[in-house]
Amino acid sequence: MQAVYALFSDDHVMKLPYFIAISGFVCALFAMSIPHLSALRLWLGVSTVFSLIYIIVAFVLSVKDGKFTRDFVVPKQSVVYFSFR
Repeated sequence: MQAVYALFSDDHVMKLPYFIAISGFVCALFAMSIPHLSALRLWLGVSTVFSLIYIIVAFVLSVKDGKFTRDFVVPKQSVVYFSFR
């Protein structure tokens, strides 16, 4: 029940099934648009550009996410220890 809610909730976040569908569409589009191997020359350049864009965006986002410090300190509370003897 929780998984169905997480999948279909409207929180404006891309979910894994959407990425899988988009990847499948791109693969099908690629397979239909390349009729033979000699046409891959052009796609090699396009693929290189897309790969570089992906790597740069991933690097920038990882640096951005790692810049701010998070406060993971747990405030001290009175703890009662029980000992079984």
